[in-house]
Amino acid sequence: MSGPHPWWGTLHLRPASGASDAFDGAVGAYANVVALATDQAGYRAAVEREMAVLGLVVVEVEKSEPLSADESDSELADLRDELTAATPVRYQTFDTYKFDDA
Repeated sequence: MSGPHPWWGTLHLRPASGASDAFDGAVGAYANVVALATDQAGYRAAVEREMAVLGLVVVEVEKSEPLSADESDSELADLRDELTAATPVRYQTFDTYKFDDA
C-alpha cells in the first residue's frame, strides 16, 4: 500500500503541563485512536500532534497496527470511515482513571 492508510492503537494519555482539567480531574486516560499513517512512527507522530491540540501527552502507545478494510470491530470501522486528509485522526471516548498506581 502506498501513501497513508488507516492505523489504530491504544493510547495511554495524560494532561499536558498546565492542562490539569483536560480529563475533568482525572489523572489520565486510555483511548483507541485511528489515524492515517504510512508506518508506526507516522502513526505515533500523527496522534501526538492531535493529542497536543487537546492539551494531552501520549505517555505510551500500547499497540499500533494497520486497520484492515474488513475490520470486525464496528467502532473502529466507523472511525476508519470518518478519516480524511482534513481529519486524519479520530478517537473514541477517553476511559479516564482518577488515581495513579505509581
